[in-house]
Amino acid sequence: MRTWGIACIASRCIASRPDVPYMQKHWDIMRSDNAGDQWSEVSGNLPTDFSFPIDVHAHEPETIYVVPIASDSLHYPPDGKLRVYRSKTGGNEWEALTKGLPQKDCYVNVLRDAMAVDQLDPCGVYFGTTGG
Repeated sequence: MRTWGIACIASRCIASRPDVPYMQKHWDIMRSDNAGDQWSEVSGNLPTDFSFPIDVHAHEPETIYVVPIASDSLHYPPDGKLRVYRSKTGGNEWEALTKGLPQKDCYVNVLRDAMAVDQLDPCGVYFGTTGG
């Protein structure tokens, strides 16, 4: 896989498809279908394309997760609503996952390496915030 001279990125892929990595580089969610030789933006219908963490479902390589934040200077969820966004289409369309997450007055951040998925079925998604 090609390495990038871009600061502040997070990238993920799964073992079954190592040549289809995803990358979050502050202002865009990106996908490569050729081991990083070319990248396409897949931010789609996210409320903002600024984020830190990204991860890929352990068994579904087209399913990815991100936690958007308001902007590069406002490091908290848009509208104070903490949401994990999931795409089951490799980033073309996104849906908000809100069950069990605060939907008002939530001004925390999920940092770049503070998100993980497990190998179970169903796949679990875990993250930590700057506010505990």
